[in-house]
Amino acid sequence: MRGGLIDFFPTGATLPLRLDLLDDVVETIRAFDPDSQRSVYPVPEVRLLPGREFPFEEQARTAFRGRWRDAFEGDPSRAPLYRDVGNGVAGAGSSTTCRCSSIKRQR
Repeated sequence: MRGGLIDFFPTGATLPLRLDLLDDVVETIRAFDPDSQRSVYPVPEVRLLPGREFPFEEQARTAFRGRWRDAFEGDPSRAPLYRDVGNGVAGAGSSTTCRCSSIKRQR
């Protein structure tokens, strides 16, 4: 085998991307149409960040803090997980153990 293809759909991208490999070197990166499987346009580079189950943009962190305060009593700033998520740090268990990351706030 001379190379291979790797298809992936980065979070926030409008179209999936296809890496065309030549041995272990990326030869091209292209956006492609998932229905037709045809290339749409070349992509000069891609920056991939670690995947997370919980979004860390400011709006999501603000919602997380509100849900935490609704769900737990006491001073939230004493909880390391609350501080980490509030500061945009993916602390241990931030996306899988805290129900505050996915429940809707009730008012």
